[in-house]
Amino acid sequence: MAPDRSDATKAERIDEVVRYAEERLSGKDTVAAEQFIRQYYARVPPQDVLDTPADALYASAFALWKFGEQRPPGAAKVRVLTPTIEEQGWTSSRSVVEVINDDMPFLLDSMLLELGERGHGVQLIIHPVLRLRRGDAGECLELAAGEAGGDEFAAESWMHFEIDALSGGAMADRSGMWSAMALNINSIVMRARLAPMQ
Repeated sequence: MAPDRSDATKAERIDEVVRYAEERLSGKDTVAAEQFIRQYYARVPPQDVLDTPADALYASAFALWKFGEQRPPGAAKVRVLTPTIEEQGWTSSRSVVEVINDDMPFLLDSMLLELGERGHGVQLIIHPVLRLRRGDAGECLELAAGEAGGDEFAAESWMHFEIDALSGGAMADRSGMWSAMALNINSIVMRARLAPMQ
């Protein structure tokens, strides 16, 4: 069967995003950003990639990569924002929730449930599971290529949700949403740790 033309066009767009990154970065940042961009967008539907300019795809991915480069061991990182050119380097008509945590069962479902209970319609989900090697302080030392890497690499869930744009009042409640999601993740972590003992 002939390959889907949309998949081929998506691959061309991702190549364009990588070239865009190479023009703006240097050294170690370039290698890590290229690997991250390709893994980040690997399972995103072609149309969602093709509908977005290369510079916005780069800025969105790179902003998340920089956000997750440092993560204290065992701790979740969560942020809620409506991106702007001035602050994040890209803009969207939607608001964004991003969560980075150790990979574990039911994490994505739990986040979707939390957003649904708060009445937020989810328009796009990007959820790569990455294998990273981190230092003792949580700094990213290396991103594995796909499933590569030895025991020193750990699987992490990097979740990006695009939701209906938050109003001014809802944006003011970002700390409440952040706290609820952080508590939700902590609850999942505890259940996952207790499960082998039951």
